[in-house]
Amino acid sequence: TIQLYCLDNYECIRTINNAHSSFLWTLDLLQCDDKLCLVSAGEDKAIKIWDLDNYSEITTLHNDEGIVSMKVFMNNDQPCLATADNGGRINLWMT
Repeated sequence: TIQLYCLDNYECIRTINNAHSSFLWTLDLLQCDDKLCLVSAGEDKAIKIWDLDNYSEITTLHNDEGIVSMKVFMNNDQPCLATADNGGRINLWMT
């Protein structure tokens, strides 16, 4: 489950149930075209990109090992993801 909170009054404004089938390890924000997206990665070996306008899943990327860490960065104005997994591998994903 992913919960988003308003920082003005600390109330939950949205809950995304069943976001991952196992533990959620990390979250980050990603600029997708003209909108802001949420990226989640979990022990279920999935990296999911969520539309923050309607809270729907845009896509799922699959990894061979469970995700340990994830970082969003820009490469020549192109948003990218770097993930590290339990097998010691680092993957770069171009979005």
